Amino acid sequence: MSAEPRVLAFAREWSPEDLPRADLGAIRAALRGLHAELVVVADSGVWSFHPEHDGPFDYSDRLAGDVAIAALLYAVRGGDDALFVIDERGTIRFARREPRVGMHLAEAVAAAAEAVY
Repeated sequence: MSAEPRVLAFAREWSPEDLPRADLGAIRAALRGLHAELVVVADSGVWSFHPEHDGPFDYSDRLAGDVAIAALLYAVRGGDDALFVIDERGTIRFARREPRVGMHLAEAVAAAAEAVY
């Protein structure tokens, strides 16, 4: 049984309230193209979004206090933001490191979808 592909975003200052409503449709379309869910790791916790679910982002505090450690596992240093596409085998297929990915989350997810497929 294989795992589902994921788009993993480290967006430290992000929260779902910051996301323009129009961007949600673009993110959903890009995720459908990737057959992936989105996981956003922020200072406030972990947010996930599956493109087939009609609801909002799901919140989890499963990494509360460990965001820095999680970021180091993906070589995201110095408080930077980054976005990765991880396939069902756990292989990183796309990586984009840039400051404030959360401010441009829809663009980053779309760029990842275009680059991977």
